[in-house]
Parts: sequence; structure tokens; C-alpha cells
Amino acid sequence: MNRLLGQPRVTYDSNLIIYYCFSTKDFKISQLTQKIHKLTEILVNNGSKIIIPKFIIKEINNVTFSEIVCRYITEDSRANNLTKRPTFLFRVELEGKIRKKFNKLLKKDWLLIEDCIQSKGLTDQITEFFLNLDDYKLKGFLAKKKKSNPLPSKIDIKLIGFSKESNSILISNDYDITYFASELFKKGLSGKIYNLKDICVNN
Repeated sequence: MNRLLGQPRVTYDSNLIIYYCFSTKDFKISQLTQKIHKLTEILVNNGSKIIIPKFIIKEINNVTFSEIVCRYITEDSRANNLTKRPTFLFRVELEGKIRKKFNKLLKKDWLLIEDCIQSKGLTDQITEFFLNLDDYKLKGFLAKKKKSNPLPSKIDIKLIGFSKESNSILISNDYDITYFASELFKKGLSGKIYNLKDICVNN
């Protein structure tokens, strides 16, 4: 945690933003929600601004809300015990609550929404990095991803590049973004990237 203190600019990926908008009292996902609330409190109290690029807001509005809510309902059997209403109605209500909190979050004075005009050259370099992994690194990476395609999504590649061009720390819980954090930084393709699970907020 100490490595993040005093950082003026910290970017969250879309998942972390949505975790922040869940209730801290309910659901399995509350463990992540509690952690991101505590982390945000510490960062803000130490003068950091939380950065959200506009393309992440677009992704959240178009995809991430429903993805995370559906994943939660599917993975946590307790969700179906929280209400006697059909799962569809429960999902709609839960998604609505999260959207409402998200819209409030965007008005916080410690949150900055920024444009991202990323050079194609940087995007191409990041793409080439993942396409040219040696066999040993590729094997470990694909095992973590549980997928056969080494390329992160276009949004993830753009977010990696944003961390460099916006001069901000990037925090994520997505292995597509965090697995090669040190290599990407050393090659000048990103800012510093940290995985949420590796950050201790208890001290």
C-alpha cells in the first residue's frame, strides 16, 4: 500500500469501478467492494485523484454493469436466496441500484474523467508485445487467462496505453492487464500497474 501513497493520479479499470458501486453489506462480491472502498479512502485522503478515461465509462455503460451482475448471480448461489422474486427481476433491480451509485460516483470531486487520444504506434507496440511472447511466458499467461488467445481486449490494450500517456498508476484485477505489469513498464509501454489482490489495505 505504501507504494501507492502520494501518487497524484491513480486509474481504476471498469471492474473496480463497478465493485465500488456494489453494497458493502450484501453479497459475495462485498469483499471486493469493501477493499476498493478502503483503498479509495486511503488514496483520496493522501491527495490522490482517481482517473477514469471516457472510454471506460462507455464500456461500463454498455457492457460491464450487466456482465458483473450476471456473473454474480450465476456464481453466488446465495443471491437466489436474497429474494423470492424471479432472477430476472432481481438482476434488473440490482443493476439499477449499481447504475444509480455509478452516476453519483461520477460527481465526486476526487474523480477525474479524461479524454484519451492514444497514438496508434503505442497501441501497435502493446499488441506486438503480446503476440511475440516466448513459449514459456505464453504458457503461464494462457493458463491464468484460461483462454487460447494471448491478446487482451482492445479496451484492455487501450487502458494499458492510457496508463503511460496519462502518467498514472493503473490498478486492475484483470490478468490481461496485470500479468506482465513489470515487463510492460520496463519496455515503456505502460505506467506502473498493480493487481488489486496484491494490495494490502489493512494497515
